[in-house]
Amino acid sequence: MTYPTIHPRMPKRLIAVLVFVFLQALGNGAFAVLTQIDISERERHYQDVLSEMHFAVALSYVFAGALLLGGFAVAFGHNWGRWLVMAFEALSAIVALIALFSGNVAMLVGLVLFGLAMSALFSEKANGWFADKALERRGTVAAPSPR
Repeated sequence: MTYPTIHPRMPKRLIAVLVFVFLQALGNGAFAVLTQIDISERERHYQDVLSEMHFAVALSYVFAGALLLGGFAVAFGHNWGRWLVMAFEALSAIVALIALFSGNVAMLVGLVLFGLAMSALFSEKANGWFADKALERRGTVAAPSPR
């Protein structure tokens, strides 16, 4: 028995997570660019630049790129994308946890967002959507799932 082609709809919580991931990637990229400008300005005036600043710029570019790659992969329904997003979000959560214990209470927001993102990425609806997208990419269409 064949079924008509079904284009599964992305769960709303997953859409919200993608918006958050893309905003986070944009923020990391903006931080990297602004820090790179600051480094250049300091070097132009013959001021010392901490090597940690160069490391922060490189790390911000890596996070921005990985989050963009993972976000686009999730948007197209590739399961590996959510694992990439999860890995970089977990690293961000570790940094937020360290900052929280250092006295930065604002990092609590980052930890809450991490929890919400993980629950949305691995929810039952998201799992079904990723499975439906995998079937769609293979050209086989499963019976409509009751959602």
